[in-house]
This record gives sequence, structure tokens and C-alpha cells, in this order.
Amino acid sequence: MRAIIIIIAVWAMIIAWTGKVAQSRGRNPFLWAFVNAAAGAGAFGAGVFVLQSIVDSTESTSALLLVMFLPLALMIAAMVGIARSIDRGSTTTRRKSWPVHILQRGDGQLRIEKEKVVFEWPGGTSDISLREPLRVEVDGECVRLHTTEELVVIPTADGLSAEGRRNVSRQIAHRIKSHSHVTM
Repeated sequence: MRAIIIIIAVWAMIIAWTGKVAQSRGRNPFLWAFVNAAAGAGAFGAGVFVLQSIVDSTESTSALLLVMFLPLALMIAAMVGIARSIDRGSTTTRRKSWPVHILQRGDGQLRIEKEKVVFEWPGGTSDISLREPLRVEVDGECVRLHTTEELVVIPTADGLSAEGRRNVSRQIAHRIKSHSHVTM
């Protein structure tokens, strides 16, 4: 019984980790957690099938000891492989608005439109034209926008870790950079 609880705990921890990795890369965490859960269950099932066929066909104790952990090893390898491939993949940049904290102005929203970047916060609205020269820098967990003044924005979406904020900062900078007249 203890072994089943350990297997389920390992499976659940890797699923949670996959969701966090997917979210930090701008991907759907529920979809990737589900895909990884299914892959882990399938790999575990395949390992059990191989284990049964080896148990039925061999009498070697050493072979049985080696293959005993095959289902768990296959499950972990498949799930970690999927999570690492998500982590190594590019960050998606389909979003056009992000919740941010704008230094010296407070919490608000950053929205990228066709020809301008719009900043909205409870005290007002400001925008920067993308037709004018603009320098964008990712500085750790924030994005610095330089025009006539410097504007510093920090991503604040719920559940973002420090790595998640760095990734979202890179997404924002990439989206802004995709417009002309922007230097990095």
C-alpha cells in the first residue's frame, strides 16, 4: 500500500511542476498538466506490461530486481522529459495585455496595441507611441522602457514565481520589440 501512495505522490508532484513550468512559459498549465498526467500513466502501464512479460519468461532473480522499478522509472522519465521540453521551448507571446506594477504609479495594466503601449492604473492612463524611438530592457523581473523618461513595470499575475516574472518580462519586451523603431 505504501508503494502505491509513493507512486501517486511522485506522479502528482511532477504534474504540479509541469503546470508551473507551463505557466512560466506562457502556456496553458491545465492542458500540459493533463497531457503529462496521461503520459505518466501510459508510461507506467507500459512498464507494468513489460514487467509482467519478463516475470513470466525469466527465472533470473537479478533480472527481476533490475526490472522491478521499470514502471516507476518509465513514468518519471516520460513526465520529466515533457516538462523539460516545455521549459526549453520558447515563451509564447500571444497575449497583448498583462497585469503589472508600474513603479511610482501603482498596480495597473500594460496593453500593447498596434502603434502604442498603453499603461492603465487607478490614477490615470499613459501611452508610449511605438513610432517614436523606444529602448526596452529586461532587468531581472522587470521591464524598463526608455523614452523621454524611464518607466519600470513589474509583472504581477497571480501565482508568478521569480522565474515566472522574468519570463513574463521577456514576453513583454519581445512583444514590444516586434514593433519597429524599438531597440533592445
